[in-house]
Amino acid sequence: MIRPLLIGVIAAAALASPALAQDDTDNWTVSFGAATDYRSKGTSKTMGEAYGWIQTEWRSYDELFYAEVGLARVKQSFGSTLEAGVRAGVRPELGGFSFDLNALYRYYPDANAGADDDYWEFTADASRSAGPVSGRLRVQYSPDNAGGSHAFTYYEARLGYKLTGKLKVTAAVGHRDTEDSLDYTAWNAGFGYKVDDNVDLDLRWYDTDQDNAGPQYEDALVGAINFSF
Repeated sequence: MIRPLLIGVIAAAALASPALAQDDTDNWTVSFGAATDYRSKGTSKTMGEAYGWIQTEWRSYDELFYAEVGLARVKQSFGSTLEAGVRAGVRPELGGFSFDLNALYRYYPDANAGADDDYWEFTADASRSAGPVSGRLRVQYSPDNAGGSHAFTYYEARLGYKLTGKLKVTAAVGHRDTEDSLDYTAWNAGFGYKVDDNVDLDLRWYDTDQDNAGPQYEDALVGAINFSF
């Protein structure tokens, strides 16, 4: 009963948030978008197919605390075609660095019978900008992943350079260590273009060192459009 209720809460929040955002734009953001592939930690969650997503985020007035819920289309090896997530965290600033420390719960409601259909993930980001240059270090950990794999740790470093006020180029390299499953290194590079305050475009090349391990690890050029209100 808890998990179906969770999906209902996520869906209701995602649908109701546009009205709430109109009442208090300082605290609510509604985002949605589509891409030619769903890439997470460098690998595909849709086996190279296109997907769509929707998310709503609440922030405290000082923007230190936040919480978000979202839904996305997936195509997981354990049968799931829907991903639901709830995240909460803090975004402090210290010594010129911006941090994002959060906990995420994800659930796959239509997974195969007997499959491990949920997991917790914990993320720590540290970011800093100096003029047009920006950088981010990320560490993510899960004690027990969904599907057939178990605990994993993912490390990633990303660099960015703002070419103009709207155009930015970024590149990232990451490595994932997984208990009882495949370890891999992934990288990506591409351009992000801010059309206006509400619309962003992204074109990015992804690859890993495990191209023969399945379609989720293959290289791909991914285009995305994202809306935020």
